[in-house]
Amino acid sequence: MQKKSFVLILLFMYFLSSTAWGAPVIEESDLDSYVLIDRNSGHVLLEKGKDTSVNIEGATNILTSVIAAEKGDLDKKVSIGENPVKVMGTKVYLQEKEKILLSDLVKAALVYSANDAAMAIAEHISGSDLAFVEELNNKVREIGCENTVFTNSYGQKDSRHVTTAYDLALIAKYAMNNEKIVEFAKIKSFNWSGASWQALLTNRNILLEDYPGITGLMAATRGDQERLDLIFSYQLDDKDYILVMTNARAVKAFDYAAQLIEFASENFQVVRLVDEKEPIITVSTVDGKTIQGLSERSISIPIRIGVKVDASKEFFMNEIKRPLKEGDKIGEVVYFVGGEELERMNVLSDQKLSIRFSYLDMGIYAFAGLYLIQIIYRTMKMRRKPKRR
Repeated sequence: MQKKSFVLILLFMYFLSSTAWGAPVIEESDLDSYVLIDRNSGHVLLEKGKDTSVNIEGATNILTSVIAAEKGDLDKKVSIGENPVKVMGTKVYLQEKEKILLSDLVKAALVYSANDAAMAIAEHISGSDLAFVEELNNKVREIGCENTVFTNSYGQKDSRHVTTAYDLALIAKYAMNNEKIVEFAKIKSFNWSGASWQALLTNRNILLEDYPGITGLMAATRGDQERLDLIFSYQLDDKDYILVMTNARAVKAFDYAAQLIEFASENFQVVRLVDEKEPIITVSTVDGKTIQGLSERSISIPIRIGVKVDASKEFFMNEIKRPLKEGDKIGEVVYFVGGEELERMNVLSDQKLSIRFSYLDMGIYAFAGLYLIQIIYRTMKMRRKPKRR
């Protein structure tokens, strides 16, 4: 994460801050913070207070849903316990002992931000809300969130239950790598049929209906529902963004979101520095065989249109000896932008190399082989020789 934070600072210094070149003006009272990142690289394009601590409410359900999709059987029915029934806030009015498909609970938690569904998921996956909270906190550390702490699975108000816009963007970036979450995040509405309540649950993310490119992820209301947290995924042409807005005024939030996405789309382009498995260096083994070093993965960087990329790379290669497998690490490469480190990755061999034998080696091995055969022959002959009485 230290590298990622450094890269973000670098990009703002190198490509100028968003406020310096006409990004949309957002009234301070209309939200607490926002961040728009390029999903592929994780680089920040636009932000306001991205590392400011904010309380998590319904947005908690994103990671709860992700863990359910990763660890649970979505086709299995979940028996509802007594605790989800008691949960307050947005609900689908679960009843104790009723059985609901885990996939339906995930959809209710993600699309409708249902707190009782999230609690039911937590108890099903981990046995209790407290045990599931440990899962949540382990997962955010794994993702790379440095400023997020969960104290419950469904967004109950708690001063210790906190995150930042940037950490939410990292969580959303991680979530959109899960095929089921991607599928559910696109749902505009679905029929809920529970034991005590039946309804058409509508996704609060109204841009799904009207804005091309929006593919999810969540619009989670707060308190009296006049404010909400928006976590958007946007994919259109070569643009692939995550936008997070925290504690935004509901009547203005979606307009602001559209403005930020449009501004980023019009002012940034994605430049590919290297493709995956692209030859990037020619090297020799210690015995003089020439091989190609390949990039481990692709690297792209979003930059402001019209700005020239000052990119370079530096290699740190190993002594290359046989035997060598195709895809073995033979060194590292560091990419720089504006003279500062952007990304570090392995350099891989493009071919397999077997051990090479010289004539001397072959002679030694042949002599050793013959000597071994002679020893085996004499041993067997001695065993066959009849013993004297």
